[in-house]
Amino acid sequence: MDYRFVAFDNPRVLNVVVTLRSWDLFLGGPANIASTAIFLAVMARLAGYEPGVVTVQAANVHIYLPDHLDAVRELLGRKHFDAPHLALAERIRPIRDLDGIAGAFARIEPADLTLVGYECHSPIKAAMAA
Repeated sequence: MDYRFVAFDNPRVLNVVVTLRSWDLFLGGPANIASTAIFLAVMARLAGYEPGVVTVQAANVHIYLPDHLDAVRELLGRKHFDAPHLALAERIRPIRDLDGIAGAFARIEPADLTLVGYECHSPIKAAMAA
């Protein structure tokens, strides 16, 4: 995966474009999108910007047939829940000088990231491609 951040100053918004060479949309898609959105939110906070838009550019987007077809149909037939809100702890602060760059990500703990209002369905089982 390749990430490119695009910053705008008025208003101060940080966007990200992620490029994927090959994308297993059913198994990898949700995790790739969620992790990129979290990465954007953290990078925006560290840079003193608001998070903007995640854009995904993908080549060779696929599902594995016939193994995943029933699972994809089940996923597409499910009721949609409201999107949760990502809350970052106040201790994740913008970097103000060069000394703050080193270890910036090492100082972030899992508890510093909270999904507020997250709801999910039961898991859908699908085999990983060999």
